[in-house]
Amino acid sequence: MRSILRALLVSAFAISCLAQDKPVPISEERHHHLVFENEYTRVFHVEVPPKQSTLVHQHDRDYVWVQIGSADIRNARRGSPSSEVRLKNGEVRFVKGKFAHKVSNLRDLPFVNVTIEIKKPSTRAFYGASWPGVTPKEPGAAGMSIATGFVEQTSNIATDAVEARTWRTVGSGVGVTPQDSDHPRLLIALLPMKCRCGGAQPTLLQPGEVAWIHKGTLAETSMLGSSGVMFVMVSFK
Repeated sequence: MRSILRALLVSAFAISCLAQDKPVPISEERHHHLVFENEYTRVFHVEVPPKQSTLVHQHDRDYVWVQIGSADIRNARRGSPSSEVRLKNGEVRFVKGKFAHKVSNLRDLPFVNVTIEIKKPSTRAFYGASWPGVTPKEPGAAGMSIATGFVEQTSNIATDAVEARTWRTVGSGVGVTPQDSDHPRLLIALLPMKCRCGGAQPTLLQPGEVAWIHKGTLAETSMLGSSGVMFVMVSFK
């Protein structure tokens, strides 16, 4: 009887462990908070407390993510060796979907990012994109910056579904109004700023907060204080 009971307990423990390792949908991972959704995207604000980890979670769609603040993390992707990654504030990356992973925060400060899920699949990658097995079409364009007056823009990634650029004012510039109104766009603030997005009333945005700009409208941005304006703009094709 005891041996049977012991066997049952061992089986129950094994099933429990498997259940804990089973990936959860990203929408059910407790550190991923849905802040915006429409026909183009789902946007999650991700915050992992110091020395804590996410659950193993599934990314079914391609996504762009924007780092808010610096961080040191351990990325444990199912079926691959884990790796430690050092991240800088404002770093922008593109990742193909259809995988599961667990992320651990190695620092004594929160790990924060904005994860921008893309509902339209990407079939081609251009510059600055993480695309296993594919050489970027324009290898010299990743991180390319163009300064015009007080405004600098940096090309981060581009696929046939999205494009992401970082905009910032240089020196004493007070703001910037990107002229690309041919596509709907998502703005992710990297510094405290004010934005009149799509003709709406001015909105105050803190780092990590987002605003949607409809096709055919502009985003007029201005700085708060003396730190200038800095944001990422993701355009949906």
